[in-house]
Amino acid sequence: MIKQIIVKNCENKECNGIYKLLKQNFYEKDSDHHLYKWNNTWRLANYGKQVYFELNECKNNEWDIEELDMINSKLIINEINIITFLSKYIGEEIIYIPNPGNAGDSLIAYGTLQVFNNLKLNYKIGNINQKYNNKILFYAGKEGVLS
Repeated sequence: MIKQIIVKNCENKECNGIYKLLKQNFYEKDSDHHLYKWNNTWRLANYGKQVYFELNECKNNEWDIEELDMINSKLIINEINIITFLSKYIGEEIIYIPNPGNAGDSLIAYGTLQVFNNLKLNYKIGNINQKYNNKILFYAGKEGVLS
């Protein structure tokens, strides 16, 4: 079994480095960078938080290399269809908390409410300073619809 793997030429330069074996099929560079097998596909990721790359060319394979050249691999962008995502909440009570930022944040909130209204979502405007228990909360993020 390979004890360490050197990752090089990653598009995300922070992923480059030496990954040491912690347990079977799980290597770690540091607390934010891992190389592991998930559902028979090798991933370069921050385990449990964000996947940077899925190594499809290594699918179902055990490691037999000590160096992984990522020159032709592309970053994974985790995209979702916001309408599909929000449609799951039709009929639920939602509390939407707008970001109390600048004029751009107001435009984000306005656009978000238009989408909510088009989907006929049941929502209330919440307050960032209020405590909520057992509620569905959507908090507006920076430069994005929801976070």
